[in-house]
Amino acid sequence: MDLLEAQKVIRNDKQTFSEHYLAATTIIGSEDSTLEDLMECLKRGGICAEIGAMRLHTRTGRARRLEKPNLYMEPEDWTEFLRDMDAEE
Repeated sequence: MDLLEAQKVIRNDKQTFSEHYLAATTIIGSEDSTLEDLMECLKRGGICAEIGAMRLHTRTGRARRLEKPNLYMEPEDWTEFLRDMDAEE
């Protein structure tokens, strides 16, 4: 699956879990994917959210939580973090 297809699949609620997972792995593996693409991974929950969150942490330099789970995986939390990050620039 190429990035363009993955971007479409991850946003499509009618796709299967397997298709969302394949899309998420393509998105996290591409330097050309956007923060919005990674946010869409979070919205899928489960492993898609976990790998999306790992990539978001890497791309933004955001520290992980001290408690378990140590990844921030809530889309609303990331939206606020990214908005604050933009405000600081």
